[in-house]
Amino acid sequence: MWNVMKSQIYQLKKDIMVFGATFFGFVITLLMNLEAFENGLTGSEGMAYMGESNSVIAGLLPIMVVVANVMGKDFADKTLHYEILSGHTRKEVFFGRLVVAILPGILCSFLTIISVPVVLTVINGWGNSLELNGVLIRILLIFITLIRIACEVAFLTILTKNHYLTYFLAYTFGMAQMLVLLIQTELTDSNVTPLLPVANCIQLLTFQDWSTFYLDETDQILYSSAVTSEMALWAIIPSIVIGGVVILLSYVFFKHDDLN
Repeated sequence: MWNVMKSQIYQLKKDIMVFGATFFGFVITLLMNLEAFENGLTGSEGMAYMGESNSVIAGLLPIMVVVANVMGKDFADKTLHYEILSGHTRKEVFFGRLVVAILPGILCSFLTIISVPVVLTVINGWGNSLELNGVLIRILLIFITLIRIACEVAFLTILTKNHYLTYFLAYTFGMAQMLVLLIQTELTDSNVTPLLPVANCIQLLTFQDWSTFYLDETDQILYSSAVTSEMALWAIIPSIVIGGVVILLSYVFFKHDDLN
């Protein structure tokens, strides 16, 4: 399996589309939060602003491209056949790709998503609009949710055997989840089901706010970063269960596929 991983790492380093998608996602995330930089917000204020801008969808672009390319590109040129004929088992071929797809994909998207508050913190400090402990827990929950998203994209790629089609389907599903979140929030003012991972990432970046007034008649908007046990469990359990199920299904499909 290690030889398969080394081969995929080598290809990934030379994949212009992966670097382009990561750079594009980073730039779009910054542009969607440009007002935060223009207004000189602190890192904590920028973190709260991210939920309003829904910029997480741009941050998910790298994970979509990395996973789809690593898992799906070799279906087209029959590289998978050559690896199996050279003595690798299907298990080695599948999981060797999966590890290389998921780890860099998650890392690229995770760094893109947190780039805005990190840069604002370096420039203007963290501030006191959000408690850092709660934010760090939410960021950890987002990272766990990204694992599930990567597994689902891998499953889509195995089903379609076409990385371009996976781009389209993954993007469509992500936008559909945002639409469901918007509709449910507007109509019922309640949280959407955490079973939708993209919507759940957005909700983890959404903070309840209130204003504090001072004696000099100035005011400051503060936000709650507290994480309830329900919020944590709904991020962790579906990620473990659904992520594990789709990886199992992906391997079953791959193991019994003719790879044509």
